[in-house]
Amino acid sequence: MALEVIKEITNAENRAEELVREANKKSKEIIDSAIKIGEEEYKKVLIRSKQEAEIIINYATEKATKEIEAISIKGNNELNGIKEGLEEEKKYSAVRLIIERIVGIHGNS
Repeated sequence: MALEVIKEITNAENRAEELVREANKKSKEIIDSAIKIGEEEYKKVLIRSKQEAEIIINYATEKATKEIEAISIKGNNELNGIKEGLEEEKKYSAVRLIIERIVGIHGNS
């Protein structure tokens, strides 16, 4: 009888050790799974953040490009206006010079 009790205690101890090993194994699997899920979610957040940053950069670049183009067009228009004004001034000066010479020639005679 004492021998049977010792066997049962030994079997119970062995079973308890086996259950602890299984529990440790399951714990490790759960932890590994949680880490993997965490890493996957982290990667998703990084990808999403990168995509959002790219959208913001693209928007800012597009807006800046449009503003630069608008400034360039305005500058070109102003430059063209100045050129036209100078051309008109040249014509006016040439006509005035001709008139002054004509008047000078007739005035001196």
